[in-house]
Amino acid sequence: MLRHILSISTARDSSARMKTDALSPSGRYWVQVFTIDTWNQFLNAGAKVTGFRINRWGFVQRLKPGDWLLCYLSKVSRWVGILEVKSEPYLDDKTRIWKEDAYPCRVDVAMVTSLPPDDGVPIKDLADRLSIFNGPSWSLFLMASPTLWKEADAQVVVEVVRSRTSG
Repeated sequence: MLRHILSISTARDSSARMKTDALSPSGRYWVQVFTIDTWNQFLNAGAKVTGFRINRWGFVQRLKPGDWLLCYLSKVSRWVGILEVKSEPYLDDKTRIWKEDAYPCRVDVAMVTSLPPDDGVPIKDLADRLSIFNGPSWSLFLMASPTLWKEADAQVVVEVVRSRTSG
């Protein structure tokens, strides 16, 4: 009987862990906007460090290890990945990753999941599930990064991106 109770408890714990593993450890989600070029340059550089413009340093300083960055491609309007922040923010204008800008406000990251741009999730496919579409200018939420996102909206993006990478 005790063995049966322990196995039920272990199964519940495992199930809870799986649900937790599917979400940001910190419970905080940010959008990071890339172009196709900057996304490919990030991937080609090893996908271990991401960066932001210097005028976003105040926002970047709010990033914490465990936060997730939801990767959005501008111009093609697709979600293509999820990154986990692994370090405190720092400045580095010496190490070049991107061709068009230094993006010196940096954090170390780990890839949670990614999709090729052609397989990315079109944001308009999620219009009925994201609160940003309740107002007239949804694209304003995707103009600068990092931008803190509502947890409910972020979880929709995480669910759909992960479903495309696992199936």
